[in-house]
Amino acid sequence: MASLLEAEVVSIGNLLRAEVKSNTKLGKEIETALYGGEILSADIVSKLLLHRFFRDSARKILVNYPINTMQAESLVESMKKSEYGVTACVVVDSTKKVITRKFESQFHCADPLHPSLESSAGIPECEVCGRPMIHSYDLSNDKVAYLIDSYFNENGVLSSASTLSEKLRVETFWFTTPEEVVNQIQGLSHENA
Repeated sequence: MASLLEAEVVSIGNLLRAEVKSNTKLGKEIETALYGGEILSADIVSKLLLHRFFRDSARKILVNYPINTMQAESLVESMKKSEYGVTACVVVDSTKKVITRKFESQFHCADPLHPSLESSAGIPECEVCGRPMIHSYDLSNDKVAYLIDSYFNENGVLSSASTLSEKLRVETFWFTTPEEVVNQIQGLSHENA
């Protein structure tokens, strides 16, 4: 999808690590939260996005964010105070089962500056230091269960996408598989050729 749109793929994890590494005031705030095992506040992540993601005109795709209504509303409020905008929201396979599997497959190193990893095959080793990685989420934790539930509104629809669509007036495209997204983009590019 990124290559078809000639866009850069950006993840929150990479933005967080870059900000921590830069040793800014915001980076120190993020590092304190990460070392404390806390879930970052939506406002901190919105500040980070305005500082690192939206600051230039390059074409970018932000993946896996926002994930719930609170994050979407925080992002909307931050964007209203800035000159930045969102072109579209693309949602691929967003059932509760799929989201839970994503949480189960997230790993991180004990060193927060090392890249996180998604894996469904056992416990991976950190590609930087070689140590076994740690599950990023404990699914038996009530806060994590609440977080997964917060992805969806009372109708079972992904709450962040519906919030962005409504409050930023951006179009949301719903797909079952990544291949459907690619086929749609290829179809549009052929129509415009």
